[in-house]
Amino acid sequence: MIIALVLIIWTVGSFFGLFNAYLIPSPWKVARTAWGLIMNGMLIRHMATSFSRVVFGFAITVCIAFPMGLLVGLNKSSRDFWEAPLNFIRHIPPLATVPILILWFGIGESAKLVIVILSAFFP
Repeated sequence: MIIALVLIIWTVGSFFGLFNAYLIPSPWKVARTAWGLIMNGMLIRHMATSFSRVVFGFAITVCIAFPMGLLVGLNKSSRDFWEAPLNFIRHIPPLATVPILILWFGIGESAKLVIVILSAFFP
Protein backbone atom coordinates (compact mmCIF):
# COMPACT_ATOMS: atom_id res chain seq x y z
CA MET A 1 0.00 0.00 0.00
CA ILE A 2 2.73 2.46 1.00
CA ILE A 3 4.85 1.50 -2.02
CA ALA A 4 1.89 2.06 -4.36
CA LEU A 5 1.18 5.45 -2.77
CA VAL A 6 4.81 6.55 -3.12
CA LEU A 7 4.85 5.36 -6.74
CA ILE A 8 1.63 7.27 -7.51
CA ILE A 9 2.92 10.48 -5.88
CA TRP A 10 6.24 10.08 -7.70
CA THR A 11 4.53 9.54 -11.07
CA VAL A 12 2.06 12.40 -10.68
CA GLY A 13 4.73 14.77 -9.36
CA SER A 14 7.04 13.94 -12.24
CA PHE A 15 4.25 14.27 -14.82
CA PHE A 16 3.24 17.73 -13.61
CA GLY A 17 6.84 18.88 -13.09
CA LEU A 18 6.54 19.26 -9.32
CA PHE A 19 9.95 17.65 -8.79
CA ASN A 20 13.27 18.69 -10.21
CA ALA A 21 13.84 16.10 -12.96
CA TYR A 22 17.58 16.15 -12.31
CA LEU A 23 17.18 15.30 -8.61
CA ILE A 24 14.11 13.06 -8.87
CA PRO A 25 13.76 11.63 -12.37
CA SER A 26 10.47 10.09 -13.42
CA PRO A 27 9.82 6.46 -12.51
CA TRP A 28 9.75 5.57 -16.20
CA LYS A 29 13.21 7.03 -16.75
CA VAL A 30 14.50 5.13 -13.71
CA ALA A 31 12.93 1.90 -15.01
CA ARG A 32 14.41 2.40 -18.52
CA THR A 33 17.85 3.09 -17.08
CA ALA A 34 17.64 0.08 -14.75
CA TRP A 35 16.59 -2.15 -17.62
CA GLY A 36 19.49 -0.88 -19.74
CA LEU A 37 21.95 -1.56 -16.91
CA ILE A 38 20.53 -5.06 -16.47
CA MET A 39 20.74 -5.81 -20.18
CA ASN A 40 24.36 -4.69 -20.61
CA GLY A 41 25.45 -6.48 -17.41
CA MET A 42 26.70 -3.43 -15.52
CA LEU A 43 24.11 -3.67 -12.75
CA ILE A 44 25.02 -7.28 -11.95
CA ARG A 45 28.74 -6.48 -12.04
CA HIS A 46 28.36 -3.53 -9.66
CA MET A 47 26.09 -5.53 -7.37
CA ALA A 48 28.67 -8.33 -7.27
CA THR A 49 31.39 -5.82 -6.38
CA SER A 50 29.28 -4.39 -3.57
CA PHE A 51 28.36 -7.85 -2.31
CA SER A 52 31.99 -8.99 -2.27
CA ARG A 53 32.95 -5.81 -0.41
CA VAL A 54 30.31 -6.54 2.24
CA VAL A 55 31.30 -10.22 2.58
CA PHE A 56 35.01 -9.42 2.82
CA GLY A 57 34.40 -6.62 5.34
CA PHE A 58 32.17 -8.84 7.44
CA ALA A 59 34.79 -11.62 7.37
CA ILE A 60 37.44 -9.20 8.61
CA THR A 61 35.05 -7.97 11.29
CA VAL A 62 34.38 -11.51 12.51
CA CYS A 63 38.12 -12.22 12.64
CA ILE A 64 38.67 -9.11 14.79
CA ALA A 65 35.48 -8.71 16.83
CA PHE A 66 34.86 -12.31 17.86
CA PRO A 67 38.30 -12.89 19.44
CA MET A 68 38.18 -9.42 21.00
CA GLY A 69 34.74 -10.17 22.44
CA LEU A 70 36.04 -13.39 23.95
CA LEU A 71 39.11 -11.63 25.33
CA VAL A 72 37.12 -8.78 26.86
CA GLY A 73 34.38 -11.07 28.12
CA LEU A 74 36.62 -13.65 29.73
CA ASN A 75 39.50 -11.56 31.04
CA LYS A 76 38.85 -8.83 33.62
CA SER A 77 42.13 -6.98 33.06
CA SER A 78 41.55 -6.79 29.29
CA ARG A 79 37.98 -5.64 29.94
CA ASP A 80 39.28 -2.83 32.13
CA PHE A 81 41.74 -1.85 29.38
CA TRP A 82 39.41 -2.07 26.34
CA GLU A 83 36.04 -1.03 27.79
CA ALA A 84 36.48 2.76 27.59
CA PRO A 85 37.91 2.94 24.03
CA LEU A 86 35.36 0.47 22.68
CA ASN A 87 32.45 2.31 24.29
CA PHE A 88 33.77 5.59 22.88
CA ILE A 89 34.03 4.20 19.34
CA ARG A 90 30.70 2.35 19.60
CA HIS A 91 28.74 5.59 19.92
CA ILE A 92 30.17 7.15 16.76
CA PRO A 93 27.91 6.44 13.76
CA PRO A 94 29.94 4.77 10.99
CA LEU A 95 28.69 7.26 8.38
CA ALA A 96 29.99 10.13 10.52
CA THR A 97 33.49 8.76 10.01
CA VAL A 98 33.29 8.98 6.21
CA PRO A 99 35.04 12.38 5.83
CA ILE A 100 37.99 11.43 8.01
CA LEU A 101 38.23 7.99 6.37
CA ILE A 102 38.38 9.65 2.95
CA LEU A 103 41.21 11.86 4.19
CA TRP A 104 43.07 8.88 5.63
CA PHE A 105 42.41 6.22 2.97
CA GLY A 106 41.28 8.13 -0.13
CA ILE A 107 38.14 7.20 -2.05
CA GLY A 108 39.26 3.70 -2.98
CA GLU A 109 38.34 0.27 -1.71
CA SER A 110 40.12 0.58 1.64
CA ALA A 111 37.88 3.43 2.89
CA LYS A 112 34.76 1.52 1.81
CA LEU A 113 36.03 -1.60 3.51
CA VAL A 114 36.72 0.26 6.76
CA ILE A 115 33.16 1.64 6.74
CA VAL A 116 31.79 -1.90 6.36
CA ILE A 117 34.04 -3.12 9.19
CA LEU A 118 32.97 -0.27 11.49
CA SER A 119 29.31 -0.83 10.64
CA ALA A 120 29.48 -4.56 11.44
CA PHE A 121 31.90 -4.50 14.38
CA PHE A 122 29.63 -3.59 17.29
CA PRO A 123 26.38 -5.33 16.34
